[in-house]
Amino acid sequence: MHQEEITEYIPQRPPIVMISRLVEAGEKNIRTELDVAADNVFVENGKLMAPGLVENIAQTAAARVGFLAKRDNVPVPLGFIGAIQNLEVLELPPAGATLQTEIIITHELFNATVVKGSVSHEGRIQAQCDMKIFIAQKNKTRVTMKLKNLALPLIAFALSVSAANAQSSKDVFDPEVKLTWIGLDWSKTHVIGDAAAKADQIIDRNFVEVNQKIVNEYKNSTSLRLSAAAK
Repeated sequence: MHQEEITEYIPQRPPIVMISRLVEAGEKNIRTELDVAADNVFVENGKLMAPGLVENIAQTAAARVGFLAKRDNVPVPLGFIGAIQNLEVLELPPAGATLQTEIIITHELFNATVVKGSVSHEGRIQAQCDMKIFIAQKNKTRVTMKLKNLALPLIAFALSVSAANAQSSKDVFDPEVKLTWIGLDWSKTHVIGDAAAKADQIIDRNFVEVNQKIVNEYKNSTSLRLSAAAK
């Protein structure tokens, strides 16, 4: 499967597409491959950085949902990341590498799914994490236009405010409610292996980049729409 075809299953479009091929897809797992190009937006100094590895895992999870929807001849639903836990960045793969990514479903209840994702290169795990994903069901959930317009519909959010001011998952789909974006919880993240040599850099810069992704992607998608409209 070519990159042009993979976009049938995920909402991302170049240059943000982080899957080259769909290798296998089933009810409980999916495997993809990514050819890391030198000009990949997540490559710096010849290495695919941590945000790119996280994005690759997230898109692979989205591809499974899209594949099953296409198979069953139903519209591809939106998916939302509720949490990223136990993230480990073991190595930063080089440009030119072909990565193998696998998602395994560990728990599934109604529209909530817990998955375990891993990225490997030449038999060595580069990164792995657990993700909690919620699927927006059309007959149960109302999605606002603002969310529909995001270039990255897999929205990572952590609403860890006090109980008095806490926001529920219902608020996410209420256009009248202003959401509070606090960011991902990195408290259980471990940076080990070769990547540990740049642990401070990863923490100071890349963690911030991942937490800013929801903001930056919306700004970028808005600019693209305005540019297209001007033409």
